[in-house]
Amino acid sequence: MKNKMLLMAGRCGLGLLLIGSALLSTAARASCTILDRKPAARIGFAPPTLIVNSDAEPGTIIYSERQSSYTIRVECTAVADIWQGYTNVNATDERADNPLQGVYQTNVPGIGFRAAWTNATTPTFEADDIVRPWHRDMSPVIKENGYYTLTLNGAAQFVVTGPVSSGMVYIGKFNAEWKYDNTVVGYLSYSSSLVEVQHTTCNLVEKNITVPLEEINASEFTNNVSRVVSDDRFKLQIDNCDAGRKIDYRFTTAGSTGVTNGNILNIAAEEGAAQGVGIQILNSNNAVLQFDQEYTAVSQTSAGQSVTIPLKARYFKTGTVKGGHVNAAATFEVYYR
Repeated sequence: MKNKMLLMAGRCGLGLLLIGSALLSTAARASCTILDRKPAARIGFAPPTLIVNSDAEPGTIIYSERQSSYTIRVECTAVADIWQGYTNVNATDERADNPLQGVYQTNVPGIGFRAAWTNATTPTFEADDIVRPWHRDMSPVIKENGYYTLTLNGAAQFVVTGPVSSGMVYIGKFNAEWKYDNTVVGYLSYSSSLVEVQHTTCNLVEKNITVPLEEINASEFTNNVSRVVSDDRFKLQIDNCDAGRKIDYRFTTAGSTGVTNGNILNIAAEEGAAQGVGIQILNSNNAVLQFDQEYTAVSQTSAGQSVTIPLKARYFKTGTVKGGHVNAAATFEVYYR
């Protein structure tokens, strides 16, 4: 009995398939034309040579650029489907293990790439804007005044995906297209198909540094500053450098316990914490360092050179001083270029 039912269903299915074929043969397909004799909208990126620190963590952005195209108008005979994405990248190239989304592995170990694009709005690296391998968009093109308007805005980034090797990235792999049905209306491309990656071998000796601070009395402030309250343990140390590298460093507001006036590190607001004081960081010449500003430690290293950047800390009076403990955190970054 079941066999008979299956056979009957098969016959009905055949009839439905024949009807479906007839319907498909008469369906309208959009024919799209770019107006005003303009070419397709194009975004062009020009990545420079990439110099990557040996201790760069996965998710570190080592290059970022934004570009916009001119505006084009596209006329279509029917509602057009959007097709877009990389034309030579597979879903298996995506680095799902990377802290950043939408990163695809290049041919150079440790180097990934991602891009985002939108029509008219500012692109972000969120799911809807990220460029993916070739696919059909779920939304049809929105028609305005009898035609479609397209202005491509794009962003591109190189991202660390693991231990980095030197080499030549074939960036041409990440060319992308934007189509309305069968008509290419937008491109994402590059000024050169190859980008050089140089791997530096400077080594940051300590990534986390604890700096003990001496106790002082409220009466010890002169012109709102104290004496130096740190010792020679407050330093940044780099060793095993390549020849010809420039070493820069900075302290950043991001990741700190807060910064006032660009150079006063706020102390943590904790129970029993002191009040009315902050901390200033000085270089070896007693110059106060500004947060988010880069300073050069060495203009050109020799092969295998070790570099020490001595630093100092002092208290800064920000208001009425009340005794208590002092804890603060600051993030520093070291660049080898």
